[in-house]
Amino acid sequence: MVAVVGPPGCGKSTTARTLQKHLRKGGVPCVVVNQDMFLANSRGNCVLCKEAKCNYNKMNEQALSEKIKQAQEEVDAEPNTSNTKRSVVLIEGHNLLSLPWLVSLVDLKVWVSVHLRRCALNRVTRRA
Repeated sequence: MVAVVGPPGCGKSTTARTLQKHLRKGGVPCVVVNQDMFLANSRGNCVLCKEAKCNYNKMNEQALSEKIKQAQEEVDAEPNTSNTKRSVVLIEGHNLLSLPWLVSLVDLKVWVSVHLRRCALNRVTRRA
């Protein structure tokens, strides 16, 4: 299991999708789980994207845990043509390392390091 971590807008999703593409090309079954799908929506509209904003302090950890287990079962069931015979679940999100139960499952942590000004610009232009 691999955790792809970094601030919002730094390229975690792009990094995870790129890793997934290369792993699958090499015959390694791989699934991406996006932490954002398990964040609680708050009322009101986001100033940046004009949509319901996520409350980054609240997450449905139970649902995230279940999705990770489901993803692991999916990749384990897929045919594996790689030399390693391993499968990979990539979990991407901004605060994954704050979850002790998740850190204990992870074999590798990838921190995407980008200047915060660039992250903010990415978020604004992506939503425009």
